[in-house]
Amino acid sequence: PTDSGTKSFPHCPPTDPTAATNKKRKVDKDSSSAATGFGGSSPASKYPPNPDSTRCSYYHPSKSRYCKGRPLPSTLLCGNHTPNGGIPCPACGTTVKEGKWKRHENRCNALKLRRQREAEPWYSEGLNLPKGEGEEPGAPRAAEELLGLAKAVMHIHSTLSLPLSDLSGPELSAGFLPKMRSLMVPLGTEKHVVQLSSLLANLSSRGMLHRAGKVLELGAGRGMLGLVVAGRSKSCKELELVDRASSRRLAETRIRNPDTRRERGSEADGGEGYDFDLKKVDVKRVKCDIKDVDVSKLSCGSGLVVAKHLCGMGTDIALRSLRRTKSGGFVMATCCHGVCDWDALVGRDWLVKRFEERGVKLGKGEFEVLKRWCGATTSDDYVPDKKGGTRKR
Repeated sequence: PTDSGTKSFPHCPPTDPTAATNKKRKVDKDSSSAATGFGGSSPASKYPPNPDSTRCSYYHPSKSRYCKGRPLPSTLLCGNHTPNGGIPCPACGTTVKEGKWKRHENRCNALKLRRQREAEPWYSEGLNLPKGEGEEPGAPRAAEELLGLAKAVMHIHSTLSLPLSDLSGPELSAGFLPKMRSLMVPLGTEKHVVQLSSLLANLSSRGMLHRAGKVLELGAGRGMLGLVVAGRSKSCKELELVDRASSRRLAETRIRNPDTRRERGSEADGGEGYDFDLKKVDVKRVKCDIKDVDVSKLSCGSGLVVAKHLCGMGTDIALRSLRRTKSGGFVMATCCHGVCDWDALVGRDWLVKRFEERGVKLGKGEFEVLKRWCGATTSDDYVPDKKGGTRKR
């Protein structure tokens, strides 16, 4: 509205046309949540009228525009944004009007899948999430405190025995890559090939690979790690993959069609000397978040557990899930330390004790600093700036 006497609304565009910019405007969380909540109790008068009277007066803060829906009779808002105008579906989020819920139940695939998942014996919502009380992050640290924190990190790291070695050589030399190509297994880029072959060699060197009758992969995605472990193992008969999302080019396609070969080039007979068999493997996929899975009730919960690139707190949740079962061993390739969560962190007490030995308090605020340092050390896009922080290259 352009009338200077009109009440201002924090979630609406500026009234002065000259004040509009192409930058995203910061929206107060309380006002935006009230504006975006379905089925809320906010009166229609809270929303200013749309200049186009034939369209809904609801304003999208993230899109910087009004809703394009048609308003309901005797109101300025459409059905989706009318307070108490419907009930949001817990599975897909669609706002369903009263009287049409039964129809939506019969059509919503997301709701059907959710109810099927809840009926499974291994489902327990939030089972593997931390139960501890949260802690508010502290204020920004002074330079002296940050320096002391950095020195403590360097000292603790120097006292740990963390040998780094690439064991991918023997597997690659034995014909791992030609064999995967002959089976048309989509492993990904070169770095993924090295990672998979190195994980196989680690399992083999510890005697865990060939005694694994069952393999469980957590956060499986396409399931390529589980596929190569099950195919390489001499005793694996069953593979179970757990992931919350759907993916394309799944490992199941290769396992259920093990005789697929390339018909052209020298890759048709590549890796013939490499011991790899998928015909003996029975595969099953569980579509659910790891936080809601009771691993002890999975058919492969007592077998070898593997995971590759479980982002951030995903690795912590996976480790928590293993406390309820006696697995045949596990190997996990971590990922994205910069997005870990203090409340979900496994081994937090051990880490706090190590810092206390150096006279440094480690809490949620200090942990947030460590996370930022982790992100900076793994990013080539940022370089130190003159103020002691980082900037884009």
